[in-house]
Formats: sequence, structure tokens, C-alpha cells
Amino acid sequence: MWIRAGATGLDPKQTSFFQQLNIPTKIVKTQIEIITDKKIITAGCKIDSSQCGLLDKLKIRPFNYKMHVKRVYDDGSIFNPEVLDITSESIRARFAISISNMAAISLASGYITKPAIPHMLANAFKNLASVTFTSDYSFK
Repeated sequence: MWIRAGATGLDPKQTSFFQQLNIPTKIVKTQIEIITDKKIITAGCKIDSSQCGLLDKLKIRPFNYKMHVKRVYDDGSIFNPEVLDITSESIRARFAISISNMAAISLASGYITKPAIPHMLANAFKNLASVTFTSDYSFK
């Protein structure tokens, strides 16, 4: 985080904040002006109260907060955070696999379910088409 050179809008009584951080200033028209750009904080480093106070006085809010999940605990089990990367496409894909499995079980067992009906109709058409090839019968 850099503090840029220029007027700050702060009154001269508050020069101590700048002096603690070794920021060169001058007083112009009853307000503090920073002479040169100064790097005040670095990403990943801890800041002290004087840095925080100065940024607050200048109304600079450079901080972002984000939660990084390291592990997921659910019902006595611990999982990697990748289990939370669920998109609508992945849900659709899992649902399609489940429907496909359900249709396969239905066709194999002979128990008719809704997902198996299109496959059963296609198989019936294939059987009728194969009969017409071996005989003289035809249909539309």
C-alpha cells in the first residue's frame, strides 16, 4: 500500500502520525501535504497501530478479508475443501449419471421405470426393423 504525494486534508496537529512512519511532509495552507510517495504496508505483513491509525485518518481502506477453507468437517468425517466446489453443471452431470444407471438397472431387471421407456421403445423399433429386413413385410 502506497501513500501518494499530495494534500491530505489533515490539520498540522496530526503530523506525529507521519513522523512515526518516516513520511516526509510539509504544511501548506493549514493542512499537511505529503512530499514524496511512501510504501506504508506490504501484503502479508502485519501492521502496527500507527500505520492503521494513519490509514484510518486518510480514509484509506486497503484491507480485504477472505475465508480460506482448509478442511470440511461433516458428521464425524473430515474432507478436503474441493467437496465445496459444486456447480450447477456438476449437479446436472451427477443427476444424468444416476438416471442412466437407473435406466440400465430397469432394462436388466425387466422392471419398467420412466428413464427406461425411451430405451425400450428404441429396442422395440430395432426388433421390428430387423424383422422387416428378413421378411417381405414393410411399415412406415
